Amino acid sequence: MLRFKDFLRKGDFRVPLCTACKETIWPPFETCPICLSRTIFRRTTKRGILREFSTTFTSETPQQFGIVELGGVHLLGSVHGFGISVGCKVILYECGIDNNGYPFYKFKKCP
Repeated sequence: MLRFKDFLRKGDFRVPLCTACKETIWPPFETCPICLSRTIFRRTTKRGILREFSTTFTSETPQQFGIVELGGVHLLGSVHGFGISVGCKVILYECGIDNNGYPFYKFKKCP
């Protein structure tokens, strides 16, 4: 998990891949839970599909969050833009680690 967070701190989203069985590993681990081999972190597409979304009204301005299928994994992140609907194509435009040490992902609708 340490290497995964190091990449995220740099704004670089990567997905772990087992060096032996070639399985995508999610959530991220340093070793494959299937065959116990080492993982590498590969770059993946930044384009995904919005599978679910909702709007929260807990702040002054409503915010949209959704589950996005991206590179074989599902991520929960904020979704920005108009005309958002389930099944629309989105792009990851920002990711990182917040001040509390938690990962964040920001998506917007593809043009």
